[in-house]
Amino acid sequence: SHSNSNSNSISNSNSPSSNATSIHESSPDPDDASSYQSSINFVYANDKRFTDFHSLFRSVPEEEKLIEDYGCALQKEILVQGRLYISENHICFNANIFGWVTNLVIAFSEVTAIEKRMTAFVIPNAISIVTTTNTKGHFFASFLSRDAAHDLLIAGWRKSFP
Repeated sequence: SHSNSNSNSISNSNSPSSNATSIHESSPDPDDASSYQSSINFVYANDKRFTDFHSLFRSVPEEEKLIEDYGCALQKEILVQGRLYISENHICFNANIFGWVTNLVIAFSEVTAIEKRMTAFVIPNAISIVTTTNTKGHFFASFLSRDAAHDLLIAGWRKSFP
């Protein structure tokens, strides 16, 4: 088990708590009803990364924008090194190691918890994402910028609960 008593945890079955993030928030414009629903403004990836993202994850709607991607590893029987992609409504992971392809697509609507975790009980470089279909959680390790990835995941998750 990869749990420890020192992990930062946000867990709520209805909506994520309002955690401080590095995402710029703007106050809603009273004349624009749609701005009340989403006051978090993301900076999106460029067209090349957007195209690459959609060629890897065909199940994600074509109009959905990629926000950011991070190098990390998914814990399976072994650590599978790849990239975590965060889009408007999905968390996706892709690895291609000598032709062995690992693809994972998680809708933010399925997420029940996102937690900062440690590897080897002391290295703060991992994130656990618990979903309605995987209650043990998907364990992503080897982040170089775990806190930035965690903050963006939390912001995306919050935005999916209008």
